[in-house]
Amino acid sequence: MKKVIYLVFIVLASCNSTTEKPVDYVLFSGTIQNPVSETAAVSSPNYGSEFLLDENASFSDTLFIEEAGYFSFSTGRESSAMYLSPGDSIHVMLNTNEFDESINYIGPGAEKNNYLAKKYMESELNGPSFEEFFSQDEEAFNEMNSSLFTKEVDLLMASQIPNEAFIEAEKKALKYDFLANISNYKEYHIYLTKNMDFTVSDDFYQKLDGFDYSNYTDYQIYASYRTIVANHYIKSIETKEELESTFASINTIQSEEIKNDLLSNFRYSFSPAHT
Repeated sequence: MKKVIYLVFIVLASCNSTTEKPVDYVLFSGTIQNPVSETAAVSSPNYGSEFLLDENASFSDTLFIEEAGYFSFSTGRESSAMYLSPGDSIHVMLNTNEFDESINYIGPGAEKNNYLAKKYMESELNGPSFEEFFSQDEEAFNEMNSSLFTKEVDLLMASQIPNEAFIEAEKKALKYDFLANISNYKEYHIYLTKNMDFTVSDDFYQKLDGFDYSNYTDYQIYASYRTIVANHYIKSIETKEELESTFASINTIQSEEIKNDLLSNFRYSFSPAHT
C-alpha cells in the first residue's frame, strides 16, 4: 500500500513540475538607422517601457504585458502602431530618414505589425485628404466612406494573419473608424465649407442606430469609439438647458469610467473660461 501511495505522489509531483506557466511577456528588439534619439519606447494608455540604444543604435528588452492589445512604438518624434501578444518575439528595423516607408518587423508576431504599417502607408499614399473627404456632399461622402472601409477590410483579410484575436480586434477598429467618419461628417463639412446652414438627411446617422455607448473596454482601446461616444452627447448641446439635460443623460451611462470621463471633459469644455 505504501508503494502505491509513493508512486501516486511521484506522478503528481511530476505533473506539477512540468506544468508550464502562461507566457506573460514579449521579447522585443530593434535596430535603428540614422537615430535621432538615444531612446525608443513602447507604450499604451496603461503601459510604458523605454529602451536606451547601444553604440550600434540597437536595443533589446523583455516587455511584460498581461494581455494582447494595441501599443505604439516610438523614437524621437516618429511613432508607429503595434499589436503585441504574449509570446511574440519581434525585431524591428527602420531608417528614421524614411520612418514609415522603411519600418519592418521580423519574428513570431511580425505579421500583425507589418500589416498595421502597410495599412498606414496605404492611407497616406492612396487615401483622400481631410479636406477632400469631409468637404464632399453627403452622397459622395457616403460612397467614399463605404469604399474605404471595404478596401481596408480586404487588405486585412488578404494579409492572412494567423491570429484570430487580432483579426477580430482590427475588424472592430475598422468599423469604429467607419462610424466615426459618419459621426464627424456634419461638423467637419460645415467647418470646411463655411456653410453654416448645412444639414444632413434624416437617415444619415442610421448606421449608428443601436450603438452601445457604454462599452468601457472599447472606450479604452479605440480612439474612434471615444470620438463616437463624445459626439453622441455633444450633438445634443446647443443651449444651457440642453447642456443640463445632456449631463443628466450621461449620468445614466452604466459604465462609471466612461460617465466620469465624459462629465470631467464636458465640465472643462463648457466652463465659463472655455466657452
